[in-house]
Amino acid sequence: MTVSSTDDTGYLATIEALESTTFSGRRFTRKQLVSVVETIRMFSGLSRKELASTLCEHLSWKSPNGALKFNSANTLLEKLESLGLVSLRAKQWSHKTNPKPVILTEESAERPVIHKSLDEISQIELVLVETAEDRQLWNELVARYHYLGYKKPFGAHLRYFVVAKGLNNAKIGCLLFASSAWALACRDQWIGWKKWHRVKRLHLIVSNSRFLLLPWVKVANLASHVLALIPDRLARDWHQKYNFKPVLIETFVDREKYSGTSY
Repeated sequence: MTVSSTDDTGYLATIEALESTTFSGRRFTRKQLVSVVETIRMFSGLSRKELASTLCEHLSWKSPNGALKFNSANTLLEKLESLGLVSLRAKQWSHKTNPKPVILTEESAERPVIHKSLDEISQIELVLVETAEDRQLWNELVARYHYLGYKKPFGAHLRYFVVAKGLNNAKIGCLLFASSAWALACRDQWIGWKKWHRVKRLHLIVSNSRFLLLPWVKVANLASHVLALIPDRLARDWHQKYNFKPVLIETFVDREKYSGTSY
């Protein structure tokens, strides 16, 4: 798909009329947006992925660890297209079929129930998921046993196994921490910040989007004990990977399924 010629300046009025110039959590000047639009038009032959990377380079749009903020730039591209400021090449859809996943674990019905005290299975540790094999196992356990299933995390995220030393280092749970939702009224009200605060500081909030203790593990107070291990460990690992420490962890509890008392 081709774009309008670069001497078509009708987009200038559209940019001037914008109520907000904040996109993907970044506030742009109108001059910057004009430059972005002109860059997209100049390189109209590039794919969306290539354009997003180009914008990140031109805008020095990077996360604290120096990685290009590709997803944010891609969201900006789609927003500018929806406003009629640019036309992008059609998305290329892959027709490849996903290979059937390898099943790494047996069903819970085939496992003996673990009825022990917390002292008997201690020491409990959080183990960062780092290898491809561990990611596959983590994904499988969450897909099978978490009531929300598995969804590929986007943006900054860390996965953990909950490991019990007293059970021969058995993996007894899974945790996922990921970038927080952009806008959440009850959270924003609780913190007491305004929209411009959220734009600048949302990256400091991390969401515990999956918390799973495997169904055959019946140990009183285990959930609360695991939660107590999280803050210090997460802060260290997040800083090591993303070069900053989160200051708030949030989560959601479905009160029709859980009481939330472990929190």
